[in-house]
Amino acid sequence: MKNTSAPIVYFLSASDRLNYGDLLFPLVFKEVLLKRNSQSSFVNCGLVESDLSDFGALPTISYRQLEKKVSDTGGYIVVGGGEVFFPVWGLLYSYISPVFSYFYSSYKIFKKIDEKIGLSKKLVSKTRQTSAFCVDLPNSKTFYNSVGGIGIKRISKNESEYASVKNNLQKAELVSVRDYATAESLSEIRPDVQTVPDSALIMSDVYPLDKLDKLISVGFKNLPDKYIVLQLGAKFEPNNLGFFIENIRSIAEKMNCKIVCCPIGLALGHDDHKILKKICEIASDFVYVAPQNLFDIMYTIACSEIYLGTSLHGFITAQSFGCKFVPLNKRVHKMARYAKTWTEHLGVNDCHDYEEDWSAVHTIIDSWDAEAAERLLQDQKSKVYNNINAMIDAMGSDS
Repeated sequence: MKNTSAPIVYFLSASDRLNYGDLLFPLVFKEVLLKRNSQSSFVNCGLVESDLSDFGALPTISYRQLEKKVSDTGGYIVVGGGEVFFPVWGLLYSYISPVFSYFYSSYKIFKKIDEKIGLSKKLVSKTRQTSAFCVDLPNSKTFYNSVGGIGIKRISKNESEYASVKNNLQKAELVSVRDYATAESLSEIRPDVQTVPDSALIMSDVYPLDKLDKLISVGFKNLPDKYIVLQLGAKFEPNNLGFFIENIRSIAEKMNCKIVCCPIGLALGHDDHKILKKICEIASDFVYVAPQNLFDIMYTIACSEIYLGTSLHGFITAQSFGCKFVPLNKRVHKMARYAKTWTEHLGVNDCHDYEEDWSAVHTIIDSWDAEAAERLLQDQKSKVYNNINAMIDAMGSDS
């Protein structure tokens, strides 16, 4: 690998789609990197070339461009968060291409064909990596920045896939993951795997409220004085909407709060707005807001009393800004894994199911220890900074 005093860092994540959490990873990493070494070159990468700067995101170069640039110039690849271990190529591409998404989600035969011939992989990658975010590119060194996912169980069924992934992970300079379950799944491949909180947790340092106030769109300057944020992904719609709404309303009435419904997952296959608009049609006292950029989402949660939802990064935003939070729906496995790892001491060690007794949610809210939450937050932020700095140090010492 070619080395320079000003390292080239290629940051690879799913930040080429309108999904709030994925857009945060490169923003926070770039901030820490350039504060440490302002001469560093930071290149944001996705599966496809994109420019979501109108939404507050960093543009991306494509996966093919990444492969070529690394081959030509060398550099460091930082795989930056999200459930990257190990989604199939087709699923990832379905979140980007409307046409591919339609066929992929509508026709099982199309999905099988894609798996067999690797159509999505061929459309995105020249080197045909086994797993999009588990890379081994010549002339580069790879780091994994508190990522998630326990898809190794799926990979292990295919000997060649497993061998490729194992090789790539063992060659990586540093592997950090964001929950104990993911760490356990990789322990045989990488006994030195580190468990570190999600890197987006430091967002409140990068975007404090006074800075956010200047970045939000006009419509978000008039949020209610006191409110709860409700968010749901479309695929996590409650079976009994009436029962669900009444339980949310009971929390709001007890706290004398309004209820603000704010979509977070806007990418294909997420569609938070669909279920939230449906809820607001039934419950006219609920307020629906339409974010124009990622800062609208961050600000809405940061100024709330409580976050209730199915988005891991809604949960992490609330924690970062010192708000109460209760994750919903046990089918959101990544959030349940994260809560069990990092917020058990706050009474939040799982997701609450809609049909369960909601007195448990009231107990979490009523017994919330703000001082303990703040101590936990600062400790976890330190872990995030230490992890990122360890990567930057390794790049600087590579000569």
